[in-house]
Amino acid sequence: MRARHVIGIIFLVLAVLCLGPMVMMPGFSVVGSPAEASLFAVAIFAVPALLLILTGALVVGAPHRWHATGWTLVAGAAYGAATLMMVVPMMNSPDWDQLMQATAQQRNLEMPEMAISLGRPLLLAALLLVCGGAMLAWHHRHRLARPSEAVPDGSRPVSVTVIAVILLVSAGMGVLSLLISGVTTLDQGFAAVEAAWGIPAELQKALSVVGFAVFIVCGIFLLRGANWSRWLLLVFTLANVVYQGTWLNSPGWMLPSLLWIAAYVYFLFLRDPARRYFARRSVAV
Repeated sequence: MRARHVIGIIFLVLAVLCLGPMVMMPGFSVVGSPAEASLFAVAIFAVPALLLILTGALVVGAPHRWHATGWTLVAGAAYGAATLMMVVPMMNSPDWDQLMQATAQQRNLEMPEMAISLGRPLLLAALLLVCGGAMLAWHHRHRLARPSEAVPDGSRPVSVTVIAVILLVSAGMGVLSLLISGVTTLDQGFAAVEAAWGIPAELQKALSVVGFAVFIVCGIFLLRGANWSRWLLLVFTLANVVYQGTWLNSPGWMLPSLLWIAAYVYFLFLRDPARRYFARRSVAV
């Protein structure tokens, strides 16, 4: 795969990270605030997402443009909807309200009353899914109508590159969030989980560091074709589901991990190009 394709994929992964919050924003509103405030919040993420999609599609080139854009929209919709289903149960808990009130008192701030709705976010996610699905269907129909390019047997599939880039980008952003957690809301999230489920904030940070390290290792060695890296990624994600189901006891928190497991199994284990890629590559660790 050429370097420009990898660069284009990085832009599209960043677009997915903007589309997710864009889908979530209509679900949160301050009681008594004008409706325009919700639209402004959506625009904050929609504008950079659009710019990143246009840049990424331009960089990856004409043969893959519609295909890449379609998958970006589908992934953004799934990311936003799954994250919303994970966050809403936590924000509806009395412990969350107590934590936010305590935080507001410490900072001498007035805590606004928030209203949470799933209707508009899910509608926006459905719209992205329809648009993305239409692009993928159009690409598939036109690909069948023209001769396919010869792909070297055992070469790295685009899907493997995408997953590796997602792991590396998300791990990098996570490490940055941990480093600046004193000036972000990340500590509040750790405190909310500790209040709701009794998991110490320091333990959460340690688990986050382990997770980011696994993502970085798996991302690098997926690009190099190490067969053990896909198994490590799958086992780690399964362990995360067990942790969420037993300790957090919240199905909403398990949904994103279950979606990732489905994606890993399909793109890294079931598809023939991925099987040939990992079978033909040997990497010395």
